[in-house]
Amino acid sequence: MKDLFISILNMSLTASYVAGLVFIARWGLKRLKLPIIFAYMLWAVVFIRLVLPISFESPLSLVPGKANMIPGQITSELTPKIDSGINAADDSVNNAIAAVPAPNPANSVNPMGIIMDALAAVWIVCMLALVGYAIISYARLHRKLSIATRVRDNIYESDQIKAPFVMGMLRPRIFLPLGLANEDFNYIVKHEQTHIRRYDYLIKPAAFLVLAVHWFNPIIWLSYYLMIKDMEMSCDESVMKRSEGDTRAAYSYTLLSLASKQGGFLGPLSFGESNVKERVRNIMNYKKPVFWTGCVMIAIVIMFSVGLLSNPLKALEPEGQYEQLWKYRTEYVGNSGKVSSISGHLDYPAPFKYDHIELQTKNIPYGLTVYIAMDEAVTEQQLPTAEQLAAAKPYFHKNALLLYGLIGNVDEIAFQIIGESEENSLFYTREWAQARVEKPVFSLTEKKEGFLAFLKTVDELALKDQVIQTVEGFGQNLKHVRIVTVPEEKTKELIDQFYTPYVAKELITAWKEHIESTPGRELSSPWPERIEVQSVIFTNDAASEVQGHIIGMAGGEIVGKDAVAIHLKLEDGKWKIDQIEEK
Repeated sequence: MKDLFISILNMSLTASYVAGLVFIARWGLKRLKLPIIFAYMLWAVVFIRLVLPISFESPLSLVPGKANMIPGQITSELTPKIDSGINAADDSVNNAIAAVPAPNPANSVNPMGIIMDALAAVWIVCMLALVGYAIISYARLHRKLSIATRVRDNIYESDQIKAPFVMGMLRPRIFLPLGLANEDFNYIVKHEQTHIRRYDYLIKPAAFLVLAVHWFNPIIWLSYYLMIKDMEMSCDESVMKRSEGDTRAAYSYTLLSLASKQGGFLGPLSFGESNVKERVRNIMNYKKPVFWTGCVMIAIVIMFSVGLLSNPLKALEPEGQYEQLWKYRTEYVGNSGKVSSISGHLDYPAPFKYDHIELQTKNIPYGLTVYIAMDEAVTEQQLPTAEQLAAAKPYFHKNALLLYGLIGNVDEIAFQIIGESEENSLFYTREWAQARVEKPVFSLTEKKEGFLAFLKTVDELALKDQVIQTVEGFGQNLKHVRIVTVPEEKTKELIDQFYTPYVAKELITAWKEHIESTPGRELSSPWPERIEVQSVIFTNDAASEVQGHIIGMAGGEIVGKDAVAIHLKLEDGKWKIDQIEEK
């Protein structure tokens, strides 16, 4: 039910765009005093948009934004949002959606899913209530007319009604009140026969059923109301067009004398339905259209309808940096041109940049060494610091996976910093790559679709590596921050020096204000040596939780493992620890 409701919402939003343009076109037609039938024809486009979830794309499309603004997976996304293609609308709605709590993987609670389930339930109840009310009202009127007297053909008279109307689905009948004058009788019958000839007696209930489905949208209510007005006025115009001589005054008098007080939303097609003043004004301004005027207007209506029925062409989005790599995929590491192109198009974190490659293809294992230089624009250092190397490791892990996914027979890959010793290079094997993705890595990228899925997996692993890098870097510095054994001012200096790269600003401030709550080294022995990560869970796109142990050392031996839960968040584009819970 939830998925159906989301589909209905998307159709309703798109139809609202279309209805807005029909409002404008309708106003223009009235200003030009053109026949209302052209406006009435345009409402069919809104009807189609409300009932068909699919459309075609056209460069002539007049519909702004996108067809499916609310994604079907909005209830399962970590950060749900709409994408209409209209930035102002997206920003305002997404800011409101952002107030909804994120899903909690630990207990499978998804607030957005609960909200959509509740809205879907309200939608179906109200829809059934509207349809039920319409059916009951129709049944009561049908029972009241069961004793009507047949005049001729499908025309009946009854003393139970005050205004004439058409009623019936399979066999539409015209019902007239008793005592009509002959002239009034003729005009009314012509009007109602026009309704029957145009199948308006089916169009109105069908439109009401669609309205019941989209009852939550006020624009659709307004559209239904205006469509009924246009239906009646265009029917008036048809009667006058088929009549001989100028019948405007006599027809208007008949309309005024039989103005119906019964509403038009749920009732049958009534001759004297509401908006009589506007109908009379339209009748008095009516002029029979010139043949060529009608032809031109029909052509314009068709073109306008095509623009409203079609969706805009999807923009040809440029391929992402990594998607372009697939065209260089090769089975052989000896293909130096493609291997060089792949290596050069990878992303390298500052202050590193690609320099050149070296291949080892004489003997198995075949190898690839990617030489990395320091970016002079970023740093004047000849060699990277330990912190820079540590921060860059997740990016090199990702690049190694991409190289193994795109080069078929490379066995070993190394990233060598120019000027560093070979012992400090980052070294990877194909076995390492296949263990990470748990499949033969090169076979995953055989087709473009598979490569795109592989990219998603690589991105997820890189994100996990960044989180682990932060936690492990923090864990290696625990022993350097002394608590209790040195003055508080000294502890604060150590917190700034060793924890700032890994800990969120708010938590750093809190620890410096409450030294006793700060993790670190409280005794000379044992001391916290490192943090061993057991699991990483992403609670949303900008938050994660790590389960692990703080390893205690004394005399070079492990003397304790203290369970810990570490919460991280994205701060200035980097993962930072913002809460630590000791268990």
